[in-house]
Amino acid sequence: MFLLRFVVLWFKFELVKYFLIMCCIYKLLEMKIQIFDKTSADPPNYLAIIYLMLFFLSFVLGLLSKLVYRKYIYLHHLNDFGLADSLPSFFAVLGISFATLSFYQFKHAKISYSIFAMSALSMIAYEISQKVEFGVFDLNDIVASLMGGVFALAVYRVLNKIFVKSA
Repeated sequence: MFLLRFVVLWFKFELVKYFLIMCCIYKLLEMKIQIFDKTSADPPNYLAIIYLMLFFLSFVLGLLSKLVYRKYIYLHHLNDFGLADSLPSFFAVLGISFATLSFYQFKHAKISYSIFAMSALSMIAYEISQKVEFGVFDLNDIVASLMGGVFALAVYRVLNKIFVKSA
C-alpha cells in the first residue's frame, strides 16, 4: 500500500516530467557543445539531436492539447470524439519515447523495442493510479497511450532507415 501511494504521489506532482525535461535540456546543451567543438574527433550524432527535437515538439504539442485545445473544445461544447481528453496521453508517450531514444542514441547504445512498450506502459500505470487515487479511469487514454507507442516506433523505424542508408 505504501508503494502504491508513493507511485501515485510521484505521478501526481509530475516529477518524472520535470526530471525528463531537465535531463533533455542538459543533453541538448551537451550536444550543442559537441557540435561546435572543433577539437573533438567525434562527429555529432544528428539522430540523437532529431530525437531530442521530437521530444520537445511532443512536449509542446502535449501542453497545447491540454491547455489550449481542451479548453477550446469544452468552452464551445464541440464533439471531437474524445481527442481533447486523450491527446495529452498520446503526446506524453511520444515524449517519453523520444527522450529515451535521444539518450540511447547519444551514447551509441543498442536500442531495444522495449523502450516504446515501457513508455506506453508507464502512461497506462499512470492512468491506473488515477483510478486508485481519484476514481477516474478513461479507456481512451489507454488506447491513446498504446497508439502513441506504435506511432513512436514507426517514426523511429523511418528515421533509422533514412539515417542508416545515408551513413
